[in-house]
Parts: sequence; structure tokens; C-alpha cells
Amino acid sequence: MRNNFRFLIENEFKSKLFRDAVEKKKSIKILAKILGCIPDNIRLMRNERTRFIKWRIIYSLMNINGISEEELEKHVLAVKAGKSGRINKVLFPIKESKELALLVAKTMGDGSIEKNFRFSYWNNERILINEFCKCVRISSGRSKITINRLEDGRIQAKCNPFVGLIAHLNGAPIGNKTLQDYDVPEWIKNGSKEMKASFVRGLFDDESHVQFNIKNRTKRIVIAQGKWTKKIKSLEKFLNSIRKILLDIGIDSTRVRKQAVYTDKEGREKVILNFSICGKGNLKRFYKDICFTSNRKKGVLKSLNSSSNKKI
Repeated sequence: MRNNFRFLIENEFKSKLFRDAVEKKKSIKILAKILGCIPDNIRLMRNERTRFIKWRIIYSLMNINGISEEELEKHVLAVKAGKSGRINKVLFPIKESKELALLVAKTMGDGSIEKNFRFSYWNNERILINEFCKCVRISSGRSKITINRLEDGRIQAKCNPFVGLIAHLNGAPIGNKTLQDYDVPEWIKNGSKEMKASFVRGLFDDESHVQFNIKNRTKRIVIAQGKWTKKIKSLEKFLNSIRKILLDIGIDSTRVRKQAVYTDKEGREKVILNFSICGKGNLKRFYKDICFTSNRKKGVLKSLNSSSNKKI
């Protein structure tokens, strides 16, 4: 999974990795055979201060020396992805945080991670793009983000693969989300109220709408998502995990219901499930403890007591 990444390691620690591995394997020739390279390459990797090393080499050295990833992280200075010459300075260790929780939520909302770990996020509201970029920088260090305005009016924020890798290692899905199983990561389920609120806000900014129906005076926030019908149990579990997080924050919600069934362009049958947050107390708690970053949705939620019928 990480074979496309190369790491720059503190020179003293890197030299010790190679020195100890040679000592354990009795000769540099034997180590070279294990690492799949020639002895001269080991000397270069060991001695050049600016040499980025492939993950498979580092992983083998860690196993030989009995070093954990947590220990390695303390000595990583930067990362390169693929064949790119772009260097990403990173802040290790990557800590569980409200910013990382929001990034994971975005991969389950309007964002996606491709198989090469490219992480993109799309939205019409600049404030959501800005929030996404801020969370990328806080959670993964100084990573370059490319901003594009698309013809349909949306704004795209495109990150380098390292950000996608970090999100995936912390529970984010890769590829077509409608065809696979995933759930809210355990570290978010068991995290602080702040982490839980950040995850919910990140998802609801993308996937929910706020309604006031003038006919029956119904005020609610509705979140809906779709999956391949063969994955309906997975989708139901995911939505119920969100309901449990809301309940932890003190917000009750309706049961998960089937909204629609349709056929996609590839002829696959898809199902959409939803649930709602209703009731004056629940809506007030949502606004106070979670709210939206989206100015539009925040405005509608704030004015739900008006008599107009609003939906976003």
C-alpha cells in the first residue's frame, strides 16, 4: 500500500538503522540480498543526508531491528509520493484530532481518495474548501493543495497522495464508496465530543439538507446516502453509527429509513437510506454543539422558525 512513498529520515537514526541491520545479518551482502538491492546502494542510502528511501526498504529495516512505526515516525522529516519530485514536509506523529476527523468525514461525503491515494474534495462554498485546506495543513503538515474552479461552479481542492494515505490509515475509504463496506472509525466513535462533532459537521455539511415544511410545520435536518443494494446492511450500520454519535452528544434522531431505489449508469441497483433530526430541542442542540460550516445551511437552521419552506 505504501510502496509508492519514499521517506527522508534523520541521518543519525537512518545510519543506525543500516548499521544495526548489517550487524544482525553479519554482512552487507546478506542485507543487500534481503533488501533487494546491491551493497553500493546500501552505502548510498546510509550515507547521503538527502536520500529518500522507499517504504519497502524502511519496512524491512524496521522488521530486522524490531522498530515500531511509532518510533520511526519520530525521525521522519519529509515524504515523496510516487515518481514526483515534490517533497511534503510532515508533522509526525499524525495525531487523532478534530481536524483529522473532519478529513475522514469528507472522504465519506463530497470528497474521494483514488487508488493512487490522490485526495480531492469538491464543493460550491468557498468556506467549506477553506475549512478542508486548513484541516489538511493542521493534521498532516505543510502539504501542497491545488485549487481548481470547475465549469459546473464547484471548487475542487486536490491534495497530494500523502494526505490520502494518512486519511486512509485512519479509516477513510478508497475508490467508489457506493460499492464497499466502511463504518465510522473506532477512534472517532470513542473520541472526544469535539472529535465527534467535527466528524458529524464535516459529513452533514456535504450530505444533509435542512427543511421547514409549511404544510405540516415539520422542521428537520435530513441526511441521506446511497449504496449498491448488496451493501445495504453496511450503509444501515454506517448511518446508525452516526445516530449513536449524535446520541452521545445529546441529540436524538429518527430510525434509518429507505428513501429510494434506482439503477445507476452501469446497470447496478442502488438504494438510498436516510434519517432525520427533528424536534425543537434536538435542532437547538445540533446548532449549539455541532452546527454547520456552510453559511447557507447554518442560516436556514438558524431561521427554522420562519414560515417559509426552505430546503438546501
